[in-house]
Amino acid sequence: RIEGGELAAAPEAELRLMRVIGNTYRDVAQYDAAEPILRSTVSKARALFQTDHLELALSQSSLAELLRLRGDLDSAESLFRDALEMNRRLFPGDHPEVANGLENLAGLLHTRGDLASAESLMRQALEMARRAFEAQEVPIGALLVLGEEVLARASNAPISSLDPTAH
Repeated sequence: RIEGGELAAAPEAELRLMRVIGNTYRDVAQYDAAEPILRSTVSKARALFQTDHLELALSQSSLAELLRLRGDLDSAESLFRDALEMNRRLFPGDHPEVANGLENLAGLLHTRGDLASAESLMRQALEMARRAFEAQEVPIGALLVLGEEVLARASNAPISSLDPTAH
């Protein structure tokens, strides 16, 4: 339907659907199928919005994750950083999208072996997520566990010693 132009009258819906399809291929390790779709979502989002927009940031992050999985860490880092900065401009202050961007970049830096930078970003993400989600009364247990595991691996410390409120 996308290739046939059936969704051309709804470009944002088409973009979101393409990202879902690309992410699905990526998540089942069909990287060769995912890459052209995710690259296309970034191009389409840039053409459609021509300025900062959540859909562009999400498209960049989706492609960045694929590139990280494929080992192209330089390109992935650039896209993750661009998406994070865009989300910071779109959502000043504490926001789940900014916290997610910090977490994405921390994961990439952890993969690179830059453990100190990864830990710093993950701490920022965790604190922001706590503030942002608590204000909305949304549970964030899964994010906190993930962040604590990454921090524990990065510092070889027990998880309980990584509680930022204890420092």
